[in-house]
Amino acid sequence: MEAQHYACAHTSVGPYVTAMWQVEGLPAHRQETILPKGIIELIFSFAGTLQVAVGPEAQAQPTSACFISGLTTRPLQLQAPPAQALFGVQLTPLAVRKLLKVPAGEFLNSITDLRLLSPDFEALTSQLAEAGTFARRRALIEAWVQRQLKAVPVSDAVVSGYLSSAAAAASVTELAARACYSPRQLSRKAHELFGMSAEALLGYRRYLSALQALHQPNKSLTDVGLESGFYDQAHFIREFRHYTNMPPGHYRHQRSQRPGHLFH
Repeated sequence: MEAQHYACAHTSVGPYVTAMWQVEGLPAHRQETILPKGIIELIFSFAGTLQVAVGPEAQAQPTSACFISGLTTRPLQLQAPPAQALFGVQLTPLAVRKLLKVPAGEFLNSITDLRLLSPDFEALTSQLAEAGTFARRRALIEAWVQRQLKAVPVSDAVVSGYLSSAAAAASVTELAARACYSPRQLSRKAHELFGMSAEALLGYRRYLSALQALHQPNKSLTDVGLESGFYDQAHFIREFRHYTNMPPGHYRHQRSQRPGHLFH
C-alpha cells in the first residue's frame, strides 16, 4: 500500500483545503474503524467500492465513485476492497458551503454521493482518474477550487478554522469575540458550518486535542485530560467515550500510528 499526504496550509488554497491525500495498492487490513477526527473530505475512488457505516448501529452501505464524508461525532466503520485507489480532499467547513452550495452542517455523520449535488462531479472524477499521479491530481483540484472560490469574510474564516486552530477557546464568549460575532451569531454559524451548537463545538475541539495527545507516550491520561481543557478525569472519560464508544485508556492501548484510525 502506497500512501501520500500533502498539507495545504501555506498554499493558495489553504483557506479552503487543509490537505490532500492518496492511497493505492493492497490494504494490509480490510476492516478499519475511523474515530471522529474533525475532518470533512471529498473522496474519489478509482478502483473497488468501499463499504461504510457511520455509527455502531448503522448498516454498511456501498460508496459511489465520488462522495463527501461529513464531520463525524460517531465512529465510522470501513470495509476496504481487495485493491484501493483513493484520492481525498480535506475541506474547511466554509469551503463546503461555497463549493457545494450546501451548509457543511447538513453532512454531519453522513456519506453523500457528490453526483447528487452536481453532475459536474462526474466529469471531475474522470479528470482525476486520467490525471494519474498525485501531483497532477493536486494541481487539478487547486485549479478547480480557485475557479470557484473568492475571498471570504475574516469572521467566517475564524469559525471555520477553529477545529484546527492552535489555541482553543475557553468559552463560547471568547470564541465569539475572536470572530467578532455575538454569542447568538456564533451559534447560528456553528450550526451552519458544523451541524452543532457553539458549546458542542468547543467540546468537540477538546476531544480532538485529547485524541492527538494520546499518541504522546510520555503523557499520562490525567495530563492529557487537563491539558485538553477537561475539568477532571471523569469529564475527560465521559466526553471521550461519547465520541468513540471507548474510554481513552482503551484507545491508547489499541491506537495505530495514525490518530483516529483503528485497524482490525
